[in-house]
Amino acid sequence: MKKYFFLITALLLLSGHSIMGADSTSTNVNTLRIELKLFSGRPNPTFDVTNPDEIKQIMQLTQALPKNTALAASASAEVSKLGYTGIVIANDSSISPELESVTVNHNNVQVNINSTKAAGGLSVVSSGRQVREDAGWALENYLLQLARTRGVIDDNLVQVIKRTR
Repeated sequence: MKKYFFLITALLLLSGHSIMGADSTSTNVNTLRIELKLFSGRPNPTFDVTNPDEIKQIMQLTQALPKNTALAASASAEVSKLGYTGIVIANDSSISPELESVTVNHNNVQVNINSTKAAGGLSVVSSGRQVREDAGWALENYLLQLARTRGVIDDNLVQVIKRTR
């Protein structure tokens, strides 16, 4: 019996699997998970952005958007309806880690912020939500372009989404 245990353990170690179940090779600290909120009865298309230049571009586009205080006081950026309701970005990246998630719905962008700052030897956690305005749809267009080039959606679906603006 011990012979089989050692044989199985050796095979697991050689194959790169951890005995404890944690696979450290699959974790990427610079990943944005993009979900296109398109379907109500089927899984939504998703893809990961791992290229640091693309991550920086997305973060720069997001941070450059002006705040929309009128919308922030009255409503959420995500509209409840069937069909396309926006794009959700989950940030699991060391690039702009304070931007926890971003929801893009045409020209309305909801940014969820979670930051930790050191103050007098203590960690102070602040969180909140900002609504920003993407008047020229630059962020949404960039994300749709990434989805199209990765084969997640096709040109026809991009046109359908743009017609809903």
